[in-house]
Amino acid sequence: MTRTLLIQLMLFGGAGFALGIAHFVTLRANVRLYVTPGPVWRPIALNLLRLGMTGAAFAAAVVFGGAIAVLAGLTGFLLARAMLVRAAWCGT
Repeated sequence: MTRTLLIQLMLFGGAGFALGIAHFVTLRANVRLYVTPGPVWRPIALNLLRLGMTGAAFAAAVVFGGAIAVLAGLTGFLLARAMLVRAAWCGT
């Protein structure tokens, strides 16, 4: 494995992890907005923003890094998901 590939994997994996944290934290906030009384446009706008941010980040990974970068980003994204789901189930 070349040094450049290793750096690319680490960068896109870390970016995917950060994206996953942001995505799932805003998902939690979005669910809270849906179940509390208030204007309905706020959770819809947050949901569109969250999905657009995630889609744009993965599209940028395709453009700037290719398939390996997307797979590294997806791995980081799924690790963040697993971490947050586990934390939610354990009550921390």
